Amino acid sequence: MGMNFVFENSIEKAMYKKSELTISDEIDYFIGEIKEYIDVISKGSGDVLLSIDPYDYSVLSKEQVEKLLVLGKSLLDEELIEHIKYLKLFKRHNIGEKEFIDFANKMINVCSKAIKENKTIVSLGD
Repeated sequence: MGMNFVFENSIEKAMYKKSELTISDEIDYFIGEIKEYIDVISKGSGDVLLSIDPYDYSVLSKEQVEKLLVLGKSLLDEELIEHIKYLKLFKRHNIGEKEFIDFANKMINVCSKAIKENKTIVSLGD
């Protein structure tokens, strides 16, 4: 099931809102597996996603949202994607390259919107 990101100011209100971004368990695990490569590009922004408890609810800070934006942009780095393909990590983890790119673009859009509109993101775990 994974995590769902919702625009809201409280966990209670977020429970009744539509998810803006769903992070599947597979994508979350995959990012953990490629974290060392991401960190080279993003200067440690991979930590922010992995620090969110996928089984709990939490209100993300503005700093966390900004780091998630950096992470999303880092995931689209051409050298990173080529390296992942070279190591056959997409295939090994059964993650499609298009699925990965779509996820990164959606993360960028959601985080950019939250920052632009000064909104808070609530993470709703399993």
